[in-house]
Amino acid sequence: MTAGRAFATAQAAMAARDSAAQAVKAADAAIATGTPYKESDSAAAFAVLVGQSSKTLAEQQAAAATAKANEAAKAATDAKALADKASGDAKLAAQASAAAAADSAAALKSVAAARASAATAATAATAAKAADAKTTEYHAQTGAEVVLAGNASRDAADHAAAANSEATDAEKSAANARSAANAATNDAAAANSTATKAESDAKAAEGAAANAQQSAKDADASADRAEEALRKWQEQQRADQLAASKANGGPGYGGADLNLTEEQALRAACGQACVDEYKAALAAANKDVLDWVIENGGQILLDVLGVTDAKKCFSSLDVESCLWTALNVVLIGAAVLKIPQVAVAVTKVALGLRTYFRTTAAAVQTLARLKPIAKVSAHVDFSAYTITTQGAEHITHLKRALTAGGWEWTINTGHGFHRAHNARKGEQAFPALVTTGANADAIEKAIILGTLEHMGKGGSMEGMQKIFVTVNGMNIKGHVLKVGDKLLSISTYMQVP
Repeated sequence: MTAGRAFATAQAAMAARDSAAQAVKAADAAIATGTPYKESDSAAAFAVLVGQSSKTLAEQQAAAATAKANEAAKAATDAKALADKASGDAKLAAQASAAAAADSAAALKSVAAARASAATAATAATAAKAADAKTTEYHAQTGAEVVLAGNASRDAADHAAAANSEATDAEKSAANARSAANAATNDAAAANSTATKAESDAKAAEGAAANAQQSAKDADASADRAEEALRKWQEQQRADQLAASKANGGPGYGGADLNLTEEQALRAACGQACVDEYKAALAAANKDVLDWVIENGGQILLDVLGVTDAKKCFSSLDVESCLWTALNVVLIGAAVLKIPQVAVAVTKVALGLRTYFRTTAAAVQTLARLKPIAKVSAHVDFSAYTITTQGAEHITHLKRALTAGGWEWTINTGHGFHRAHNARKGEQAFPALVTTGANADAIEKAIILGTLEHMGKGGSMEGMQKIFVTVNGMNIKGHVLKVGDKLLSISTYMQVP
């Protein structure tokens, strides 16, 4: 009987434990449902608190019921063992029965407590269910809000994407603007540099212009000085020429005539034409200016002005102005009637004197060219020619040799005298000199004398030298080359314009 009660007690304790466990499950469900919203919903937060309190209390009751059930089960087991031993020891059985009865009473108390706990747990479960329902309601409401929030979020995302795209475009535009700004800055810097350089160049140009202007002034001044110097020199040349005239007791502007030896030497060097040319040039150079003035209608000027005053104007470069200045002083009284004749004479003499002085200057140059030939020829002995051509070669290969002026000469007579010279390098073509009536000896000796004169003036003989001479009015160019310490070669010669 005791064991049966113990067993019944154990069963009741286990039932209480199971009821407490169900209460715990209900509390867990309330906690799980309300926890996600406890921060934003006060009802959900309250449901979570109630569930946590119910769970704690139910768990405590379930634990106590479990312990009592375990004790009742052990007591029943012990009672059964005692019952099995009752035949041996009735007293012990009675005592065990009494203990079992006490335990049964304790178990009943535990059952009552478990039932009370179960009731409390049931109340908590009811509250938890109510909280759960509220939570479900909030959950549904929250779900709708979540949907709206999701839609709003997607709209916001779309707007954000659009804003991001616009921001990207804006950023690109800003980058382009920065690039354009940088380019503009660089262009501005380049323009500034160009402007600075242009300004510098302008200043340099201004300086150069100023220098050029000053240089132009200096050049003008130099030209004026040079022109003045030339004028003075020409006037001095004219004055010297007039002073050297035979009328003044001088030898003449061209100098003295050749002596007989010099004339013969000149004739031997380049023919009678050279002698005639020399004499004509000497006569022109020695023409007295007063004689020329008289021959050209200027006697009236000498009569009115006098020889001395007239000659002063003849040496001036502006003869006409000088004459009129002097005439203005003397043309008074009866002399005024001579003005028409004087005017004609002034114009004719002023213009004619220019030709006179040019002619005398050219004559002096001719004398300067021919006189050295005459003088050198007069003191140069020419040996007889020897022919150096080997065998019976063609006449165009004729070579000759002689000595003159202390030098040995080899002359390519065949190439120079017997051969025509075709046009080349812009030169004019000329027939062979042998066909012109010229004399080979005269031409070659003139070239020799021209070479000696060239060396006598300090002329170089390095390389081939071109020596120009005139023989019987014919201009000749000879090619002369020094080939040894005492050997000169005339490789060829030809007529030139």
